[in-house]
Amino acid sequence: MSKRITLIDDYHSDEPLEAEIDQSSDSYLRVAVLNTRVRFELRRHDAAAPFEGELGGGYFWFDPRLNLDEDQPCERSQQKSEASRPV
Repeated sequence: MSKRITLIDDYHSDEPLEAEIDQSSDSYLRVAVLNTRVRFELRRHDAAAPFEGELGGGYFWFDPRLNLDEDQPCERSQQKSEASRPV
């Protein structure tokens, strides 16, 4: 199985990470970062949760239920950036 996905970094939502899925199950993804030799794992505790994992100080997530369109930021990224704005 080889499918390209976009991983979102909670702290840098404007810097997504492109990866290919190497292995997967309902609770586990093993991905390869495009154009590198880097591979890492993302996990989730149930089918309603996004896959989450850490790499190099970044905290990345992927939700297969969302259709991530580059022109429209995903809901979780918008919530994160709105929460960090000064009032």
